[in-house]
Amino acid sequence: MQARSAKLPNPNLLPNPLQVRSATQPPASLAAMQTARPTAHTQDRATRYAEPPAKTDGGGLQVSELSASVNAADIARMQAGVRAGLQQAENFQHAMTQQTPAASTWQAMTRASLGNGVSGGSSNSNSNAGDYAPNSLMAIMLKDPALSTFAELVKKAQLDFDLGSADSNFTVFCPTSTAISTKLASEGRTITDLYSSPHLVQIVKDHVVVGMAELTDGRYLQTWGGAHFMVRRQRGLNKIADAPIQALHMLALNGAKPCNGVVHAVGQMLGTFTVC
Repeated sequence: MQARSAKLPNPNLLPNPLQVRSATQPPASLAAMQTARPTAHTQDRATRYAEPPAKTDGGGLQVSELSASVNAADIARMQAGVRAGLQQAENFQHAMTQQTPAASTWQAMTRASLGNGVSGGSSNSNSNAGDYAPNSLMAIMLKDPALSTFAELVKKAQLDFDLGSADSNFTVFCPTSTAISTKLASEGRTITDLYSSPHLVQIVKDHVVVGMAELTDGRYLQTWGGAHFMVRRQRGLNKIADAPIQALHMLALNGAKPCNGVVHAVGQMLGTFTVC
């Protein structure tokens, strides 16, 4: 019995594995990959980065357009508000320049509470040191008999709340009560004449310097009233316009320094003394 030999297949007749694969599982083309159904991962990314659909306000206007119009209106209102604020600031600055250098809200409120206007209301001759800031120039002068006569002149001139405000800063060359009485006697006038003088405001301002005045020999000081006086130092004595400065840096009766400037006691009245 002959053994049957195994017959091997003809390799040329076997199907090409690559051809079989290409026939059963064709490779995806680039277009097919782009149009293929996205997986859950790609769907999540697409949802995450996709722009939301445009919403409308119910009248066909997209919300983005509505927001733009609202923002433009808000900007217009803000610009108008800024312009109005700048105009108010300019008006306020102009009004402040028309008032005295020490004008402040506190002064206006205090004057109003006493029935006075700002720099021009009726004077309250009954006011005392307690009506002004503690240890202010006005309070110090009213409490000191040697300076109180000039303090009364300041009140009659309606400048008392300027010198009595803690927000102000002045140097006062205060003529002593004796110096004022001597000057009035030499002119044949009384204190009542001085109270009613149309030049009283000028007389008072000629004794006041706005800010801190430096007493340097040969230095000219300009007063609140516009006068110019030279400071001199002779034989150890300070003078202003030939008037001796009898006491420098007057203190309050409690020994405290003034809170709004300096007051010096002088032995003569300064400037041109014109009553009528």
